[in-house]
Amino acid sequence: MQDYASPKRTASRWAAFLLAVSTLIGSAAQARTDVCYQGGLNLPNFKLNGSATLNGTDLLVTPNEGNKLGSAMFVPTFAATSDIHIQLKLQITTTVGGGADGIAFVMHRDPRGAAALGDPARAIGYGGTNKITPSVTVEMDTYTNSGDPNDNHLGVTLDGDPTTHIASYIPTFRMKTVGTPFYVWVDYLAATTTLTVYVSQTATKPLLPQMTTVVNLAQRFGNQPFYMGFTGSTGGELSQHEILSFIASDTAATSGVCCSNNADCTGSQLGPVCDTVKNVCSQCTPTQLGACTMPNPGCDIGGASNTCISGCKSNYGSGMAGACPSASAPFCIPSGPTAGSCTACDGNFGSGSGLSCPQGAPSCNATGFCGLCTKNSDCTATCTVSTKTCAPCKGDQGSGVSNACTDTAAPLCDSLGGCRKCIADTDCATGTHAGPFCNPTTGSCGTTCLTDAQCGSGKFCNTQSGSCDQLVTTGQPLPSGSTCTAETGARVCQSQVCSTTSNQCVECAADTDCKTAGQVCQSFVCKTPDPATEKYTLAGGGLGGSCSFGGGHSGNAGALCLFATAALWMVGARRRRRAGRSQ
Repeated sequence: MQDYASPKRTASRWAAFLLAVSTLIGSAAQARTDVCYQGGLNLPNFKLNGSATLNGTDLLVTPNEGNKLGSAMFVPTFAATSDIHIQLKLQITTTVGGGADGIAFVMHRDPRGAAALGDPARAIGYGGTNKITPSVTVEMDTYTNSGDPNDNHLGVTLDGDPTTHIASYIPTFRMKTVGTPFYVWVDYLAATTTLTVYVSQTATKPLLPQMTTVVNLAQRFGNQPFYMGFTGSTGGELSQHEILSFIASDTAATSGVCCSNNADCTGSQLGPVCDTVKNVCSQCTPTQLGACTMPNPGCDIGGASNTCISGCKSNYGSGMAGACPSASAPFCIPSGPTAGSCTACDGNFGSGSGLSCPQGAPSCNATGFCGLCTKNSDCTATCTVSTKTCAPCKGDQGSGVSNACTDTAAPLCDSLGGCRKCIADTDCATGTHAGPFCNPTTGSCGTTCLTDAQCGSGKFCNTQSGSCDQLVTTGQPLPSGSTCTAETGARVCQSQVCSTTSNQCVECAADTDCKTAGQVCQSFVCKTPDPATEKYTLAGGGLGGSCSFGGGHSGNAGALCLFATAALWMVGARRRRRAGRSQ
């Protein structure tokens, strides 16, 4: 995360001028930020603190237990100099006693950043000794404390002080219920520094706000980008505080933020690809790089909207070239189809990996985010349903080992414990695989070769058996099922030549018989000449052969080379005549 420093204020005109310039630069540098969290198993770009966790459908700030304290902060920041539009769907469930203490929506520039968390009980997680400041808070308070109108009110407070409300409202319904959500909208107009708050039991925004107050976000936050998030707490009385939906933008109305598929992103200034976990239009995802124009592209999912990057080479903060650019997606995927992209994690909670997931969202999922899992496809490997955590694979699909890959679309268990398709033989070199050869069509490793290059020097890939066989020597038949063609001879025969009459490998007669670049016909077999030992290269078994003369040698040596060429041609002619009679 970029560290923005607050400008110092002085009385001098020069300092005021510098402040104005820094404001313009800071405002121009701040990219558009959109968030569309609508629940689910994954937690895109949030930091969980204290008791905050996922419950499988939405985000819990506190469970229905006593003396709990938590916060969930969105990591990307918003522009303090822009209009802000926010839509929330909240739920406060109270099943025992009167319930407490409430939940708060907090906008802040606390030095702790996304780790900010205040005190429990009446402080509702944003106030107290560890108060979040500077901040502007909209609290949903469900317990009567000093300075509160009652145990069911909304209030706007500043700098972590829950006892002083600069605006308040008592809704016509009870916020703490059993399973009934309610909706809150917060709008800020930068031109008039006006903050308005709307509340309703339905998803229809009221025509008029319930609270209106003046607060200058740009001034309060030093013209610098700020964080948004939620805090909550319980005490002797308890309630479960949940975030069912959080939509916000510093550029657009909330109705224009979310997407569910790529079609929703046609013409979007954020990009043509819908990240279906963030539900926000983006330039890319790790598996959708078509809109990225640079060579060897990757995708950084750390921002509010995913961005194309040149493929990363190291983790965020490594100090190495090609490090991931964002603290919220610090892990550089080193191999496989999504290599070069930056994601949020490299292992489950408790895995011991350097960038593992938090306890509240313990699974490092296939999406690249931390969260929960309910089925194998949620993970890069397998899902342990009892704990809703992803488990690393230990072998390929069908290998019979525990935690083997289960999906035919991702049969390979890679070195990171993830299931995917192989793309090269190197993917099959280590681990529990069926064989050393990668079939890129199925994505699985096996013993069947597909190309001659897989077999190495002196061998070819037998397309009938799928095995790597030795090149066929002169006078021997081609492999069963093979028919002599120029291509077959070049692949299968040691001499690179076969007879269409006998279906056997035969001697080469001239350099032109040799199909491998740089090879010449030597002693009736195609070879690569060694310039270090062959100053005169006999490059053909017939009149088509030639002599290459190295420097510093006498004409007599060249004459000997030509004489040897003629002699070999005569021997070759006799062999060809005999071969012709036998055919």
